[in-house]
Amino acid sequence: MSGGVNRGAVASDPAWLARELERLAPLVPEAAGVTVCEAPAFAVAFVERYAGDVPQIELASEFLMAVLCEAWRREDDAVVVRVASGLAHVAGRLREPGAAERALRLGIEAAQRLGDGPRLAHLLHCLGCLEFAYGRAARGWRLWRDGMELAEMSGTACDLWRPLGTFAHSSDILARFAEAGRYLNPLALASQSDAGDDPAARAVALFIRAFHTGWREPERAYDDLCDSLRLIATGSGDAAGTFAPGQRQVFTLTVQAELARVRGDYAGASAYAQSAVELARVFADRYTVAALLFDSAMYAYRQGRHDDARARFRRMAEVAGEMGGLPIHERGRRFYETRLVERTPDERVAPPTLPTAHTCLPEPLSAREHEVLRLVAAGLANREIAARLVVTEATVKKHLEHVYGKLDARSRTSALAAARALRLLD
Repeated sequence: MSGGVNRGAVASDPAWLARELERLAPLVPEAAGVTVCEAPAFAVAFVERYAGDVPQIELASEFLMAVLCEAWRREDDAVVVRVASGLAHVAGRLREPGAAERALRLGIEAAQRLGDGPRLAHLLHCLGCLEFAYGRAARGWRLWRDGMELAEMSGTACDLWRPLGTFAHSSDILARFAEAGRYLNPLALASQSDAGDDPAARAVALFIRAFHTGWREPERAYDDLCDSLRLIATGSGDAAGTFAPGQRQVFTLTVQAELARVRGDYAGASAYAQSAVELARVFADRYTVAALLFDSAMYAYRQGRHDDARARFRRMAEVAGEMGGLPIHERGRRFYETRLVERTPDERVAPPTLPTAHTCLPEPLSAREHEVLRLVAAGLANREIAARLVVTEATVKKHLEHVYGKLDARSRTSALAAARALRLLD
């Protein structure tokens, strides 16, 4: 499956690891005082504590890559597979050429040697998504399918639908290869009692099925999307561990956008899609940002809103310039040039009025929570915030817990990232 990676071919330098630890310490307080010898254990604890927390994992990505390479050199496969699984959440955001593929392939080989089927399936699934995103569709499909089949054999297939960050890849892979029913229907048709432990898995399956059938069977798509939103809502509170922070909100907004399209609500669809794109730039990979813009532009085109379609394709081109080229950007460019450049719309439609950032949250922040968030953004510690507001530190912590819950965050870093994406701090 992996082709083999020579241990000597992977660059590793303990001095690099030491430098990355030193760089990380001011950014991640818990890294202060960690020695090079303690780095592997710290890296494993870090990725498992912040599993799926994209801003936090991304902050430490270079340190984690250094640990991964050093663990590979030392033949510590247990560390390799666990750190690679953590990096999988940000694979589509790593800018160093080849870094993401290298991390995933090292993790795959380590998982094979350890006989760790669930992590092997997950890493194959993620590598398949990465290959597909960069235009290597046939190879990506094979890896994605290998991951799915391995997970089905081990009885962990639902786990592959839980990383909500891959929902855009999976929907496009299945549309291209026309095998959606084989993978989606067993989950989508599961009884409510059977699905109780896997709300995220069913939610993603239902969304993708609705995305494929929306134009042909709008009533069925409507029901699937409503059920998807209901299942996603069950992931709050104690069940939040099955939903990656931030990515759950991106996915929720995407489902809401698709539901508005099925209803014929153009303004609502545009509002939710725009909010999903802004959050995806913080919590998702390049392909997901591009795919959301592409779908939004195509929807505008089909609705005869050609000015809006042009604007969204232009935004997609800007994203391509910021993030690096992807084949889906090229698809958008070709469509723009052949269908929109020379076409003048019969009428110009003003852009829809978008709701405020607060209306895109499942539950808006209270005035005091908003005030606490602004003070956090200003760099104040809990004790300083308590003094400023004349309350106890316990009260400040309680407000922050509510803020984290509403913004789907697990740390100050990811809460601030979500708040800025939603323009709550403007």
